[in-house]
Amino acid sequence: MSDSTNKKISEKTEELKVAAAGKAEKSKDAAKKAAAKKAPKKKGKISAFFKEYRSELKKISWPTFKEVVKNTCITLIVCLMVGIVIWLADWGLDTIRTLIIGGKDEAVASSSANAAPVAQAIIDAGIIIE
Repeated sequence: MSDSTNKKISEKTEELKVAAAGKAEKSKDAAKKAAAKKAPKKKGKISAFFKEYRSELKKISWPTFKEVVKNTCITLIVCLMVGIVIWLADWGLDTIRTLIIGGKDEAVASSSANAAPVAQAIIDAGIIIE
């Protein structure tokens, strides 16, 4: 190759190096600016929090009135059904216990019979004023 061709190639190489260095500096500056925008200052942390809070609230899809009523009715019906199942289980188990042991629950009867002396002792001690 001739000297003029080598000179042109070296000039192009230098131009490319300068351009690459300029791009690198620009990308560094852009990265610093982006980081500065993302990281709010101490004074702006509270306002940034509320801005983000509002933007998140806008993303929520609120149910319609009909959907709320429907879901409420379903919840009440399921609670009622579960209550009935528990009541039936309690009644059935109490019936089985009565059949096995026989008679009424003596513990309940004795606890209510002991209630009067306990109440009288509390009154005598002056804890409860009649």
